[in-house]
Amino acid sequence: MRPQRAPALALAGLLFFGGDLSAQETPRSVDLEEALRLLHENSPEMALARSRVREAEGRALQAKAYPNPSISATHEALEGAGPDPSETYLNLSQRVEWPGTRSARSRAADRGLEAARGRFAADSLRLVFEVRRTYLESAAGAERLDVLEEVSAVFREAAGRADERFAGGDVSRYARDRIRLERVRYERGLAAARVELDAARRALGALILPGEGGAAATEGLPDGLPPRLEAEGPGPEAVDRHPTVVAARSGVEALGAEADLARSLRLPDPTLTGGYKTQSNGFDGLFVGISLPLPILDRRGGAITAAEARLGAERSRLDLARRSVERELRRAGARYRALRAQAELVGEGFVESGSALLETARVAYREGEMELVELLDAASARRDAGILSTQLLADVWTSYYELIRASGGSDAGSGSERHER
Repeated sequence: MRPQRAPALALAGLLFFGGDLSAQETPRSVDLEEALRLLHENSPEMALARSRVREAEGRALQAKAYPNPSISATHEALEGAGPDPSETYLNLSQRVEWPGTRSARSRAADRGLEAARGRFAADSLRLVFEVRRTYLESAAGAERLDVLEEVSAVFREAAGRADERFAGGDVSRYARDRIRLERVRYERGLAAARVELDAARRALGALILPGEGGAAATEGLPDGLPPRLEAEGPGPEAVDRHPTVVAARSGVEALGAEADLARSLRLPDPTLTGGYKTQSNGFDGLFVGISLPLPILDRRGGAITAAEARLGAERSRLDLARRSVERELRRAGARYRALRAQAELVGEGFVESGSALLETARVAYREGEMELVELLDAASARRDAGILSTQLLADVWTSYYELIRASGGSDAGSGSERHER
């Protein structure tokens, strides 16, 4: 009895847990455009990246500010002949930056701002791709679930029909138990697909609705295929305009300006002083002065060496960034071409033919005109066709979006049509 009870217990457990997932609250449904809008509105990572840009904007603005003047008043009581001798001073001082120092500081801040904007663009590209990838993963999971539900429904019906035919002596115990086993196998796959879909929806919700802590459903996979890739693909200009390379190049320019600033600071800034002086004996007048620190003990050698070392490191990072983008661009282009060729090979009507084949087999088996092995073959063909075409379409679009990210956010295809029917 134990071997006969095991499939029934397993099936009951799968139905229980699968039903528990489906009974959860209905997730919010979004299309891809809305998902990207919610990302920009709600993502903490996007907010953090924007804050870094605003910080760099503040630094660039502050770097252009002039030093504040200082004013002071002094009264000195003196000892000597006469009634209460004293002197009173009113001083106005202004530190004056050398032209090279000021321009180097301003250039460093401006290039730092450009680097921050490049990093923000790179972060945006990464997050947008993550949303697109997760959206496609969720949409593909929903369509896989539909396929498995269709096939599982056939085996539910077939299992009930097999019990009736076994009771009437029309099929063997083996045939009945074989149908039961297939039903358990497909129900198991169906339950696993529900779990995977729930995880994908929650991953999408975490990206676009982090404050709600729930899941987000999708409107489905895109229709048709992305545009074809140009024969030569994105050229070297795509590497140069990639935000990662732009940020690294701006970082080199910023650190170059900082190195110039460190060198210019070997000659300290002078301070100009002017004021008015009055004495108790009736003498008064204007005075002027200049203060210039002597660069004898501190020639800023350590600061210059450190700035030049940082500049050299940033140049190496720029070279690494350019090589990394070139490799990623070549890899993404090759992957997209290969997947799109596979999708074109599959063609349209692939899924519909598998579904029609399964429906024909289901009716024929119900009428006793088809053997069990033929029904199993039709179910396997429908499942494979549905899952293959769904996953392939999702992979093609994912690789297309990956190519867009690798090329710096520009449209990697040719032509004006975004989808090919």
